[in-house]
Amino acid sequence: MVCMSQVRTCVAQVYWASGLHLYTPLPFQPGKGGLGELFRSHLFVNAGCLAHPEEAGAAVLEALGEARVACGAGVALRLGRAARVELNYCVPLRARPSDVAAPGLQLGVAAHLL
Repeated sequence: MVCMSQVRTCVAQVYWASGLHLYTPLPFQPGKGGLGELFRSHLFVNAGCLAHPEEAGAAVLEALGEARVACGAGVALRLGRAARVELNYCVPLRARPSDVAAPGLQLGVAAHLL
């Protein structure tokens, strides 16, 4: 995770992250065995937070308690058993003042390595 504060960036050494994702068949029924079976509806909520290296002691615990939260919905395309491509509309629900929230469409690529 990386945060932006004015022009400088900082990298966290301590973080936590959690997510709830729901993949379902598309609301309309594509034909069996067709290309439509590779697509899924995608709903999600993600939360997480980080602590900066310069923080210490109670400041780290306080920073880790200030979770950032985002939710969204979109469509996921399965690419075999190894990867997927997602097009999601994301909405930041909670952010710190120094964050640059970017609601809108986001494209994601994920690989399943295990």
